[in-house]
Amino acid sequence: VTYFKCGGVSLGVGMQHHAADGFSGLHFVNTWSDMARGLDLTIPPFIDRTLL
Repeated sequence: VTYFKCGGVSLGVGMQHHAADGFSGLHFVNTWSDMARGLDLTIPPFIDRTLL
């Protein structure tokens, strides 16, 4: 995370494709930015390890 003098924030993200697909990666970035702005989660996380 980089904080700029103007108040802006930058998040650098690197992902391996076999760990997450493009949709999951974008979902992470969008959710992170919503939370950073104080917004509620639009889609709650679904963590069901039995599907693995």
